[in-house]
Amino acid sequence: MQTFKVLIAEDNQFLSAIIEHVFTKLNIPYDLAPTASRAIDLYKKNTYDLLLLDIMLPDATGFDISKEVRKMDSSTPIIAFTSLPFNEIELQLSEAGIHEYMQKPNNAKKLNDVLTKYLRAVA
Repeated sequence: MQTFKVLIAEDNQFLSAIIEHVFTKLNIPYDLAPTASRAIDLYKKNTYDLLLLDIMLPDATGFDISKEVRKMDSSTPIIAFTSLPFNEIELQLSEAGIHEYMQKPNNAKKLNDVLTKYLRAVA
């Protein structure tokens, strides 16, 4: 069976707990970063099959993380997970190389569906 690893950048502890629950239930290994700088550090040291990025982090944005990742890797799927409305950030998503948008708060089923979609694609 293929093993996947996901990098999650999320600073909200409540949402982090929900996301961690979904990943644990699906038995998907992940690293959780509460800041953009930590996410970039982890990305440079590890290999990931998917990135799930909050856009509003305390030290930088998910756009900044995505742009930094795209300098090193153009193909890893990146999903923005944010409370910002899509129509307000659509252009920034594209410019940062982000593949998909999910609005917070969200339910575990939607997260599960998106994970399944992208992780099947890299299998």
